[in-house]
Amino acid sequence: MRLHLLIFSLSFSIAHADFFSDSYIEARSKFIHLSQKLQNLNHFIEVGAAHIPSQIDPDLTLNYTYIPPTNSTNHLLVVTSGVHGPEAFVGSAIQVQLLHFMKNKRLKSTGLLLIHSVNPYGFKYLRRASESNVDLNRNFVVDENIFFQTNSGYDKVKHLLENQESVSSLSKIWNRTVFGLLQLLSSGTNLADIIQAVGQGQYHSPRGLYYGGQAHEPQVALFKKLISHYALSYEKAAFVDLHTGIGKKTQLTLMTGMLTTDNSWSELTKVFPQSTNAYYSLYNGSATAPLSIYGDIVDLFSYILKPKASFAFTAEFGTLGDDIITRLTSIHRVIVENQGFHHGYSSNKIKEKFDPLFLKVFNPPSDRWRKSTLQKSHKMFEQILSSTEI
Repeated sequence: MRLHLLIFSLSFSIAHADFFSDSYIEARSKFIHLSQKLQNLNHFIEVGAAHIPSQIDPDLTLNYTYIPPTNSTNHLLVVTSGVHGPEAFVGSAIQVQLLHFMKNKRLKSTGLLLIHSVNPYGFKYLRRASESNVDLNRNFVVDENIFFQTNSGYDKVKHLLENQESVSSLSKIWNRTVFGLLQLLSSGTNLADIIQAVGQGQYHSPRGLYYGGQAHEPQVALFKKLISHYALSYEKAAFVDLHTGIGKKTQLTLMTGMLTTDNSWSELTKVFPQSTNAYYSLYNGSATAPLSIYGDIVDLFSYILKPKASFAFTAEFGTLGDDIITRLTSIHRVIVENQGFHHGYSSNKIKEKFDPLFLKVFNPPSDRWRKSTLQKSHKMFEQILSSTEI
């Protein structure tokens, strides 16, 4: 398996800042513009969009670009961004970078399907969740019976996560969260159980955190349709879902889902060998992992394309860090944002102070962080394509 690595030769003569955008509209415009420029050079490229229904905004779209290979249809690589709204700033930049370096390059046996901003409402209005307060990465469930299950662990910490009043003080919410967790731990509750209870998703508190909904959101059907259609002629298919937030600052973690099979993990580690010196770390999210997440888009991909799926993973770029204080800071900001969305802020001053803090969890403004992220994503895709090209 070989790939002429000139395909993604990164000179960074174009400033990395050119790939980033300050808004959903700007990011979408860049993605469409570059896609159409590629299409003008190669009429086999397909550029499309699907409208996402909204009660408040008629201009929300999921956009996609399909770039076919020149020779054989050996491997399809699907790349999604923006499942969680604010994370789309980085995911979109990575996809725009991919499009830019494909301008005069063609892959021989690997097709690319880029799906831009899966959650356009969340991207535009800076919410992790959809307009229905649904965390899409808890909504892509394989078994729809999960929508009716109760997360009893979430109920035990619900009083720390949901408060029925306007946001009047950031420190007040911080103190309530931290001291509440300390009380639970001192009473014998296991920290791992708390993390599982919060992180796995819940389907019975519509205004709560990590709410997975009570039915599939429109994006699920669109995703199924797109990957089923474009994967039809391929022997194999691989999937990368771009995210930010979790992990050490600037660290890239490749995370598989609950439904990861031994064969899928084996295929992934062939491409990304486990090594302490690598620019990435690996996390096997199978059912035996410390944290199980229901409704992950990675698992739905693997399930739908089961005969063809070679590997599927979340590419998670760490932002603030992973020490205990930083983790508490991240969850605190997610709690505040959710409370402020549902119950408002006592003053505009508090909201104006908080909004940049929330966005920083998912889209750090640091030029150094952004350059590092683009460089690591380049290496990651270079490594994938060197394995899929034959």
